[in-house]
Amino acid sequence: MSEFIADFRKIYPGIKFEIISKSTADMVEMIETRNLDIIVDTLPINSQKNVTKITLSKLYNCFAYNKNILKDINIKKVEDLKNYPLILPSATSSIRLKLDEYMESQNTILKPILESWTTEMMLDMVRRGVGVGYFIRNVIDTQNDKDNFNVITFDNNLPAVDVCCVYIDDFLTTATKKFLELLTNNKVGE
Repeated sequence: MSEFIADFRKIYPGIKFEIISKSTADMVEMIETRNLDIIVDTLPINSQKNVTKITLSKLYNCFAYNKNILKDINIKKVEDLKNYPLILPSATSSIRLKLDEYMESQNTILKPILESWTTEMMLDMVRRGVGVGYFIRNVIDTQNDKDNFNVITFDNNLPAVDVCCVYIDDFLTTATKKFLELLTNNKVGE
């Protein structure tokens, strides 16, 4: 998202952005009460209002651990995960809801030792060898110490998530409309 903002600021340098990081439910409430212009988050995003959703990308998830500290990890199947300390996103996050739904389809229920709203906290705990974390794959790929992480792969793909931009048409300002045009026309880098 930062590249979109950077490109937009080159075209419209006077526009101010405020980035808010809250739960999806909190952001939905803010957009419904006109305290937020757009939400960029993973689906599902449920609102009582008529919202428009634009899919920006699809992200793939993985389990990973610090291979230098947790040397006796032997996970071959998703069912094996329940035998290890797990660090998962908060139970009400969209990524976690999709994971739990998928694990249920595999007849497996995961019981984390730690749940977090922030990826940074989960990464820190995995770095310290506290357990096996669940992340969007490109989060691991972009870490300076990515060679310390071992990414676990399975025969069946873990659920992917769609990253979307959500807004209410009736609430859009001119600046927000222009920003959405940039997103939808995918003019990043031009």
